[in-house]
Amino acid sequence: MKAYPRATERVVCVGDEEESEIQAFRQIKCQIKELEKQEESMKAQILRLFGDASVLVDRSHTPLATWKNKSLTRFDKTGFAKEHPALCEAFTKTTSTRELRLI
Repeated sequence: MKAYPRATERVVCVGDEEESEIQAFRQIKCQIKELEKQEESMKAQILRLFGDASVLVDRSHTPLATWKNKSLTRFDKTGFAKEHPALCEAFTKTTSTRELRLI
């Protein structure tokens, strides 16, 4: 949240309503984790159907899903840092953010 970019050592005591909201948030995060596990399992099952094919169709040959090759070009920062450590250092910057953790 950009409104409060830096944390202080201040402690805030919340009321029952806010505590309930935090508990509800915690439950939603747990549900999301469980759904993500289910998603990964179902995805693996679907990918097994493909074999080396790139398209899955239904009985009337309507496409249902594709799994095609895709290429990405990315910058290899680790390799660059090994070959050009001074340049890498000169163009590296550190940023600071705040992270929400439920305890």
